[in-house]
Amino acid sequence: MPDKRIRHVIADMLRAIDHVEQALAGRDQSALSDDPILRAAIERFIEIVSEGSRHLPETMKQAHPDIPWRRVADIGNHLRHRYWAVEEDIVWGVATVRLPELREVLLQLADDPDLR
Repeated sequence: MPDKRIRHVIADMLRAIDHVEQALAGRDQSALSDDPILRAAIERFIEIVSEGSRHLPETMKQAHPDIPWRRVADIGNHLRHRYWAVEEDIVWGVATVRLPELREVLLQLADDPDLR
């Protein structure tokens, strides 16, 4: 994939994470069960992150083995194909713990001079 496209994918992933953080600011997990539209939006942003991860080069992923890249990709499949079985606490954990961790790595990747 051309470097320009990778830069756009990373930007899309970061934007989706930012949207999740903004949407959940000041809220607790009950917001997901109280507001089904909020939950659907959070799940959609997680899907965007998941799909974006599939387009990152393996060399980038290998440079960050602390990120469970396979699980990042898999969560999108679960949300799309097994949506009825995805528990609220999983969505909350991904949104509030895993995405912020991934955000830090994506910011490092975005700073790669080869992507400018």
